[in-house]
Amino acid sequence: MPLAANALTTVSTTETYLGLTAGAQNDLLYLLINSVSDRIQQYCGRQFAKQVFAEVHAGHDYQKLWLEQYPIITQGVYPTVTVDDGAWTIGEDNDFTVVENENTGDHYLFSESGWPVSGYYRRETLCPTDPDPNKANRNIDVTNLAGYVLPEYSSHTSSTTSIATGSSKTITLANTTCLAVGDTVTLSSTGAAGPPIVAAVSESCTISAIPTSTTVTLTTVANAHAGTITLASTRTLPYDLEEACIQLVGLRMTQRNTRG
Repeated sequence: MPLAANALTTVSTTETYLGLTAGAQNDLLYLLINSVSDRIQQYCGRQFAKQVFAEVHAGHDYQKLWLEQYPIITQGVYPTVTVDDGAWTIGEDNDFTVVENENTGDHYLFSESGWPVSGYYRRETLCPTDPDPNKANRNIDVTNLAGYVLPEYSSHTSSTTSIATGSSKTITLANTTCLAVGDTVTLSSTGAAGPPIVAAVSESCTISAIPTSTTVTLTTVANAHAGTITLASTRTLPYDLEEACIQLVGLRMTQRNTRG
């Protein structure tokens, strides 16, 4: 059983923290880490893994629009906003900006003129039979990249055996969880004896596309790579969230052992 895409810690970190013998209870730890991560996510009412989210909100005429998923990552084309079917533009002199809350570290979308209240016509023309009248007033569509790079998915090993110098390369990974278009990652390889001989090397590159859930396309790669190839990004999940997950896993193990 592998760790789920929303796992808040790793098996090895849990073993170290709880003083467990490495590899002795892997199946149980997979189960408990996945279960506890789900529980924390449900309790907090948000998802922590970095990914693209689509949300629909009702305009309220206030300047701040708080999103359900955060922190917002301002890279690539995100976030994009449509109000009453018209696109809004991000930027200091445009429709809205992304602002970080200094007290909490989360973000909101700020509109100098306020977020327009939806019109009555939407209830009549767009949702005439919807049993929830509040849905008809949700006139703001937001697509944004948000969340954290989780510990388990900060490193991605590729099955590709070589990358030529100066090429844009699509490589296959076990998964692309916590990776996004526009991410800057470290591409490293163990090298190969050859011929031709390719030494161990690492470089910084950018993800230009994610064609599938198991492949990414890198921008032009400066060096030749061979052997085991790894993409690495920096984990950004707050450590207190990971520790909470581990402590709850430990509690579940204690309860299990007490019950026999």
